[in-house]
Amino acid sequence: MSDLVHYLVPVSFKSLAKAEQLSKSFEMSSFSEDRALSLIREQAKEFVAYNQRQISRIYPRGTRLESSNYNPYMYWLVGCQMCALNYQTL
Repeated sequence: MSDLVHYLVPVSFKSLAKAEQLSKSFEMSSFSEDRALSLIREQAKEFVAYNQRQISRIYPRGTRLESSNYNPYMYWLVGCQMCALNYQTL
């Protein structure tokens, strides 16, 4: 049964410009919190537009050894739909 249902297709993120050309609403890209923060600082308007067209998932950087969490608020503000958090510290 699960073979019949595919809502999101994970795709590798190349650039915001490339995503705009090839965008499909069912595609999802994952970003580390640092990569997403860089996009927010350098290309905020374009990243908001990206999040209006496609799904983005933000995950904690790998150096969070104590399973601490980042603040998802700023990512939600630019339209990121999924912010993965470390369960151990919720």
